[in-house]
Amino acid sequence: GTCVMNLLKPVRQQTVSEQVCEQIKALILKGRLRPGEQLVPERDMARIMKVSRTTVRTAINRLVTLGLVSHTQGSGTFVAWSGHRIENPFSAVWSESGGDFEELMEVKAFLECEAVSLAAVRAGSGSVDAIGRALGEGEKKNIHARSRTRADIRFHMAIAHAAKNRFYIKMMQYFYDCLSLDLEPGLDRLYEDRRSRAVMVSHHRQILTPVRSKDPLKARHAMQDHQQFIREAIAANTEPGMG
Repeated sequence: GTCVMNLLKPVRQQTVSEQVCEQIKALILKGRLRPGEQLVPERDMARIMKVSRTTVRTAINRLVTLGLVSHTQGSGTFVAWSGHRIENPFSAVWSESGGDFEELMEVKAFLECEAVSLAAVRAGSGSVDAIGRALGEGEKKNIHARSRTRADIRFHMAIAHAAKNRFYIKMMQYFYDCLSLDLEPGLDRLYEDRRSRAVMVSHHRQILTPVRSKDPLKARHAMQDHQQFIREAIAANTEPGMG
């Protein structure tokens, strides 16, 4: 109970029940909350995460729907056993490595570069429009950094879909599940900084342009530059003393 409480983090006040759900989901998929383990009571979870009990209840109901937890009135909420849910194949490796963010980001960069190369060859007008819409959402004025982060992830998932390969799509979904607790706060910090935000937006435009013109080599190089920037920028922002 106490150990699990230390793994939870305060939640930003935006689409709160979804964020609560995603935080617990990531802990389950990483193996930090194990099958059969009981979650802390709703009132304690609400206090730790600084949200209402209603919000926690909504998030728990969503996790029940996903098959990740089971809830029995009077007994509590428990992480579902493996046979009752779809396992993230990367969660065991993530847990064994102690959550090596850099290793996972290396593989993610490789997949992203391959996906954008395929997207530049295979994407139809509908797929290109979907990438463009996600880009536009992230460029809106006066929106919260977390909204830009979510648009960023939709941008990259739209590229995965445009690659027309179901395995790429599923692998990217697994990666974002594993990375969500570490990647999203890092992206939030980048989008909160005006200069970093400008670089990120510029990179996304530079990625979309060769996808639209069907130039896989330029698309790959643009994605390589983008992934390198993200890894270095997030690492710089998480060094001791930087918060």
